[in-house]
Amino acid sequence: MAQIRDWLFVVAALLVAGSGPAGALTTFQGLGDLPGGDFRSSGPAVSGDGRVVVGRSVGAAGFEGFRWEGGQMVGLGVFENGSCARGFHGRPDFCSEARDVSADGSVIVGQTATGSRSVRAFRSEAGTMGLIAMPTPGPSSVVFSEASAVSADGQVVAGEISNADGIRAFRWTESTGAVPLGTIGDVPVGTSRARGISDDGNIVLGESVNPLTTSTLEGFRWESGVMQGLGGLPGESLRGGAWDVSADGSVVVGRAYSATEGQRPVRWVNGVIEALPHLLDVDGLRIGLASAVSADGRVVVGLEGQVIGGNRTAFIWDPENGIRSLQAVLEAELGSQLAGWRLEWATDISADGRTIVGNGINPSGRREAWIATLLPEPHGGWLLGLAVLACRRRAAATRTGRGQATRPSAQLVMPSGWRYGSRRSSGASQVGVWFGKIQPPGRQLEGSRPDSRRSRRMKERR
Repeated sequence: MAQIRDWLFVVAALLVAGSGPAGALTTFQGLGDLPGGDFRSSGPAVSGDGRVVVGRSVGAAGFEGFRWEGGQMVGLGVFENGSCARGFHGRPDFCSEARDVSADGSVIVGQTATGSRSVRAFRSEAGTMGLIAMPTPGPSSVVFSEASAVSADGQVVAGEISNADGIRAFRWTESTGAVPLGTIGDVPVGTSRARGISDDGNIVLGESVNPLTTSTLEGFRWESGVMQGLGGLPGESLRGGAWDVSADGSVVVGRAYSATEGQRPVRWVNGVIEALPHLLDVDGLRIGLASAVSADGRVVVGLEGQVIGGNRTAFIWDPENGIRSLQAVLEAELGSQLAGWRLEWATDISADGRTIVGNGINPSGRREAWIATLLPEPHGGWLLGLAVLACRRRAAATRTGRGQATRPSAQLVMPSGWRYGSRRSSGASQVGVWFGKIQPPGRQLEGSRPDSRRSRRMKERR
């Protein structure tokens, strides 16, 4: 039975080694759409755990927000089953739109119609949609509001209010209500829009205009009651915007403007701006945006394209690989599974940097949201080598008749965390072996304690 078990282990290792990173580890699929309307969907956000996508599609009543999980898209409807806002210029009526989702997918924020000409910010929890109350003093009463971002725990919301005073970013909690954040320079005639929020809800990102200075958009970072302008590229105007931030607040991503190149995707690392490299060779002005960043700040996704002609390409960037076409990365792993797709914009990324969502053109020429998951290579060669080694050790133990494996003459150099017999090696690793079984670093397999009485007896015999 022991030999059969070992050979089964070898077969399993061969399957893992043969599958490589392109097996079931890297995945891609379109999200589909809501029934009843034109085929169209967009997905601006994914939950931190990578399971839930939110956005909008076209249902029977018009544009409607959705929540997608496990292959199922469910419409969010309209507030209190009321009427949708009337569409203009032949566009569908507007019912609702989901803009962001909490880390576990339980809280969704966005905007919903509350009548034929009224749109308000909402927060939905456990399937119940509630309006986010806004300050309505006298002639400055709210005529429009939108919730565009939510903290990881779903308890802090950022968005924008539009009224007679202009457009202002806001930050909402249950205890404070919606508090306008002002503008860069805190001038009464400026505008601001919130685009993103930190996991803990203490930092709000967006863009603001101060007409008393530059009269152009500038990215901002708001924290502890202070809105700070992030500045632009050296030698350029301040035009730009901030869209997302890493978990510790040290890395902000967004866009900045160049007079000769157009929009550039950028990072601000500890307040210092850095333009990402070009992905495409285009003629004329570019359109570019870094729309999301992983929790550790190392993986950035977004889009780059050409202003004239409208061609756009989703990108992924990290320090080791630089900027790459996300479609090319996925095609190298999945081949024909992406045939006919054109990935135009990577809109968001999960906390671990593995799950990416975005918008594109599907093989039927329709706009459709999509989700892709990238997982690291499982080191199949190492698994195979360790499997064969385990079998050799057991065979050697059988020959000696001592119930104990003899050590091979050739030394096998293993990374840290891998186990060979009762020894731990050095270096970096993902998995290990304990008496022929796979064991992650720092974990013990059930019934396989290194300091068991059996282990001590074996050591004494040596």
